[in-house]
Amino acid sequence: MPSNLPYDDVPQALQTVTRSRGRTVEYLRHEGELRPGESVPDHWFDLASSGHAGVRRAADALRDHFPDTATAMTKLVTDVKVARFSLSMNPPRTAVGLFYLTRAKDDGRPLALLGFPPNPSAVGAPPFWPTVAARLRGLAADVHDGLLVYPQLDCGPVPSAYLQTLDMYAQNNAILDNADSVEAYLEDGRPVDLPEVPPPPRMVVAANNGINTVFMFDTSDPQGNAWSFGETVLLQSPLPIDTLLDDMIAERLISSCRPVDSAR
Repeated sequence: MPSNLPYDDVPQALQTVTRSRGRTVEYLRHEGELRPGESVPDHWFDLASSGHAGVRRAADALRDHFPDTATAMTKLVTDVKVARFSLSMNPPRTAVGLFYLTRAKDDGRPLALLGFPPNPSAVGAPPFWPTVAARLRGLAADVHDGLLVYPQLDCGPVPSAYLQTLDMYAQNNAILDNADSVEAYLEDGRPVDLPEVPPPPRMVVAANNGINTVFMFDTSDPQGNAWSFGETVLLQSPLPIDTLLDDMIAERLISSCRPVDSAR
């Protein structure tokens, strides 16, 4: 998609294959363009062909689960499209999702929310799935099993099959290499000793903001305060994980779409 494309012209450009940060995105217009093994809810293509009415209906579907995100979408999302995209480069894998295109730009290209197909039977979810916050499980079953900011693929809840305990995530991403120097703080800023923090097997990484910052919940208390971990700081949030991620996505949309002059 040309970086100088006026945003009002984006729907016309959706017939093309685009690239963003090395990821290929192919916008689909009807069910006949799905490949064997790919499936999406029947109403997705209807949403994608309905303009702003489709945006409103998509936001309404999210409202019971992520109300702040739904409100931000009604103001900042301009179009909804079904797309096949690069899920990983090595090995090369693709997936199909629902893209919520916004007025925001990322490296000159439209920023989007990406929702994966719902997973009502929790196929592929880990054994601790019943301990996940009810709103996240409801989102996955009814609307999207994973809702991320694209192209970074961060900021929101990852698909259920990608949920990992902190120690598993650390093994794959080396985020605990400096564990001896980790400092932990409660949500009011008070320092706390690490033995007082839920141990890694009970901490589940539900989202990330770049590979070195993760957002987690305690499986023994899924509606308790969430935690974040970045660099060597472990910080308790004042919010449970579902509310935290809802707020994060909404704020990301609002801040990204804010005109430069008003952001100063």
